Amino acid sequence: MAEDRKMVDVAIVGFGPTGAACANLLAADLSVVVLEKEAEIYPRQRGITVDDHAMRIIADMGLYEEIAPDMYSGVPFTMIDAKGREFNRIVHGPSSTNRLSTANFFHQPWFEGALRKGVEGRDNVEVRLDREVVGVRQTGAGVELTVRRPGGGEEEETLTARYVIGCDGARSVVRKMANIRLSGYNYDEPFLGVQCRVKRPFYKTPHFRFICDPDRPGGEMPAPGGHYRFEFMLKEDEVDRIEEPENVWKILAERGVGPEDVEIQGSWVYRFHARQADRWRNGRLFLAGDAAHLMPPFIGQGITSAFRDVSNLSWKLAAVLRGQADESLLDTYESERALHVKALTDEAVKVGRLVVPSNRRVASVTTGSLRLLTRIPGVTSLLSRVATKPMAIGPGFRRESRSSWSGHLMPRVDVTSPGSRELRPIDEALGAGFAILGLDLDPRTELGADFASAWALVEPRYLRVRPISRSVEEGEIGDPVNELYDWFSAKGASIVVIRPDRYIYAVGNPGDEELMPLPGLLTKGSGRQADAAVAVG
Repeated sequence: MAEDRKMVDVAIVGFGPTGAACANLLAADLSVVVLEKEAEIYPRQRGITVDDHAMRIIADMGLYEEIAPDMYSGVPFTMIDAKGREFNRIVHGPSSTNRLSTANFFHQPWFEGALRKGVEGRDNVEVRLDREVVGVRQTGAGVELTVRRPGGGEEEETLTARYVIGCDGARSVVRKMANIRLSGYNYDEPFLGVQCRVKRPFYKTPHFRFICDPDRPGGEMPAPGGHYRFEFMLKEDEVDRIEEPENVWKILAERGVGPEDVEIQGSWVYRFHARQADRWRNGRLFLAGDAAHLMPPFIGQGITSAFRDVSNLSWKLAAVLRGQADESLLDTYESERALHVKALTDEAVKVGRLVVPSNRRVASVTTGSLRLLTRIPGVTSLLSRVATKPMAIGPGFRRESRSSWSGHLMPRVDVTSPGSRELRPIDEALGAGFAILGLDLDPRTELGADFASAWALVEPRYLRVRPISRSVEEGEIGDPVNELYDWFSAKGASIVVIRPDRYIYAVGNPGDEELMPLPGLLTKGSGRQADAAVAVG
């Protein structure tokens, strides 16, 4: 039977970690429908770690307290040579920018479930599992999605949304229907992944280990809940035979692991990719996560990059749909994210050359060089800092100015707020939208009427930073240990404009033109168009 269904603001295709994070971020402002082909959470550990920035985004979703306690955080990454000797170690402590661990391990089925729970019970979010998208048609007002149960057998239905975000992975249906190509290359070497549950304590280290053995490179990864993952590079003549359980056990035995140690929960063969979409947008269709980019796993940035994607896109869609910004703001999604992803992919490829040496001579030179370097005082900590150094976004909605901090994340320092002297992360004081901070001055009054009028559409939060203070009044934040004072002073600035995704739009002083919005972007748009009733069924 046909029924009336109103147009929703955003349709998300895919409900893995990317789609679930996207739904959580959009749920505060917009009406959302999520379409997922699978009826249940996929049981395989595809991803296993996220960094400090991803954890900051999880905190913005309001899920940090639910998710963080069940992760392994700060697990060191170690490199092991062919003889089992460690020759390099990267320690993942809290970062200087986000103040959270730079390596956080999880069991992906649990992680997806925790993210999905974040949108349970929200009236403005509808989740429809066991539904695949078989058609996409853009119209002047939105996008029509043809949906059915996988395998057919039921009548198709049509849903409409103003925008669609493809969070549906490497084989993205949205990307194909948007006629967007992936460019780049695939690694030739096949790898075996083995997901296990530990039966008893055994000799394996609790650290993440890269096995840099040219004959059998791979990795060993602990995960919460008694899970453990092994990865092995296969020879081509092993691929067809690896489906037999006894052959998987033979390869596990090379690492000293047997049936008395672990229970195999699943195994799979895969190849690494270094590919990126030629475009991230086609009209009202957007791509995020693996639908937009695939990178080798050697620096653990796959899911974190996906979270950065949806964090960037969600506030821009909300601004456009609320009538606070011109639709051209959405073009800055790709310009800001694509270069960032490309740089990380290049880094992952470089690390991959260390982890998967092409022959014993290369392996010997690499391990020998790193072993010597790490004996020099301070080199190990330097390598750790380089591995976790935050990167700026590409050109887009930020000011290119004398400030090298434009496009970087605002440090997640601890501050106090009115009514409490307890130190809390600054993000809680900044709130969900734009924020404008003034060092020991009230930015609302000091910046003048023209400035306030230019930013009025996005309704920024104006906050005065009070150094050496714990007790503050409304419209102020306390900076009792002067971290913000030192940060501002190092830049010779007294004003910072911070975007909803915590990136810095600009820093400067009263009267600086660079503090004003970029022309043509934050202008009054059409907002949500009138809801259109559409027939379903």
